[in-house]
Amino acid sequence: MSHSITHLFPTPVYSQDTNFKFFEKEKEFVNSLRYVEYEKSGCMLSKDEYIFRHKNLNRIKIECEKHLRVYTEKVLCIKQNFYITNSWITKKERGQSHTWHTHPNSVFSGVFYMNVEGSDSKLNFRGKPQFSPFNLKYSHSEFNEFNSEKCGISVKNGTMIIFPSHLEHGVDQNLFYNNRIVIGFNSFVEGNFGDEYSDRLTLGKRNI
Repeated sequence: MSHSITHLFPTPVYSQDTNFKFFEKEKEFVNSLRYVEYEKSGCMLSKDEYIFRHKNLNRIKIECEKHLRVYTEKVLCIKQNFYITNSWITKKERGQSHTWHTHPNSVFSGVFYMNVEGSDSKLNFRGKPQFSPFNLKYSHSEFNEFNSEKCGISVKNGTMIIFPSHLEHGVDQNLFYNNRIVIGFNSFVEGNFGDEYSDRLTLGKRNI
């Protein structure tokens, strides 16, 4: 007897190998930024959390905005406008990782990979499977998209990933000598919300 499985209420994670080529002047600017090691994160973070304000990175900002529009308008078919709020760089030196975390005060978050050559790099997500309301520790004959609590997406230079900001994610330890350089950004939404059957809400663009 044949059967079918319907994917109800999936969580969409956008992944695209963009073939974007970073200019040397952009890499030099990123390397010139001041970085601080935060114990809670396990890696180096740029002191500047609004790097897209710099004209040197305008081309990268435009690329990130383009993919954010594809994700919200084409994949999710949302009419309201999304815009990037804050943006930063994470640097993972040899032996460093990025602990599990979420991004508060953001709707969707994105990561754009500038340098992960020479490393087996993945962006890992974790969460509870939705097939059971009870917190039971099942035994599985194998793991798949329905029963896994962790999923990793392989990345390379130029990969763009965008995901709901509440998703818990992290990065394994860098066992290679090359630094992993990753651009991160958060986003929020503006526009009118609701209809004649619900309360109306208007959100304006935040000053950043």
